[in-house]
Amino acid sequence: MRANALDDAWAQWEGGVAEALAEAERVALVLAEAFAAPNIGLLPDLGGAQASGLANVAPLLLVAELDRAGVIETAEALSRMASTGALPHALPRSQPKLRAFWRRRRERLDRDEREALYAQTFPEPDFSVGIQRFCRALTDLVVHGGDVDVARQVALQVAGEQLRMTLADSGVGMVGAATGDLLRVITESLDLLREPELQSAFAARSWGALVGLSQGGGTSPALQASRLQRHLDRGRAGQHLLLWLAAHPEQRIPQAAERNLLAAHAQRWLLAQEPASARGAPSPPRALALALALVELEPDLPEA
Repeated sequence: MRANALDDAWAQWEGGVAEALAEAERVALVLAEAFAAPNIGLLPDLGGAQASGLANVAPLLLVAELDRAGVIETAEALSRMASTGALPHALPRSQPKLRAFWRRRRERLDRDEREALYAQTFPEPDFSVGIQRFCRALTDLVVHGGDVDVARQVALQVAGEQLRMTLADSGVGMVGAATGDLLRVITESLDLLREPELQSAFAARSWGALVGLSQGGGTSPALQASRLQRHLDRGRAGQHLLLWLAAHPEQRIPQAAERNLLAAHAQRWLLAQEPASARGAPSPPRALALALALVELEPDLPEA
């Protein structure tokens, strides 16, 4: 993948992430206001969607994928390096944000705590099996024409109900309270990684390239981009699908006008599944990857 093509890809994903985060923040705000209301009975309507556990976990799925892509970890590694003086480049405009992010580290869930939360919310293998079955039923319905195919309509309804049952208790308790906080952390991390001065120090042309650099462990930019795209596609598509399920507890079949859009999200989710060969692979040392990148950018010292 050429540099210009990668730049175009990063720019496209930037817009997609911004749109998905805006939707996630809107849902989280409505839910927060609902939970704060006294004597709350049923949660309010979310643009036609009755707020539920599903509506609460949908933004968390986007957060989980951005987190697992390395967004928070990259921001933390950079802020740690800045706080210890390990950044060999002077970054006067970025230093205040880097130090502020590092100072607030104890206010955030750490990596193990976040992973425990994601595992509790999206229990495996039930969640992956359930959402894949729902996505396949949805795309199958669209491909074969859903208006008269009762068998495929029933298959979609059953798959949707099974996915709802898998996530039935996920959007309560700590999960519900943590969603807004984690959205804020993701937003702050992206704000930090978008700093032009910081990207320039690593010869990165976008926040996505900076994340790819920290997570890549020596892999090519094209492979780094492909890995990040899978996370972004799963997060955006998964959030959209779960919000639709939350909006329609009556298990109705999607209308023709919305069916193709839902099927497109479903297909994105299916295509974004990580290849079996990549599962369980050891993660590269993130901070070391960043440090090495900086060292490689330093000019060679003259020989004594």
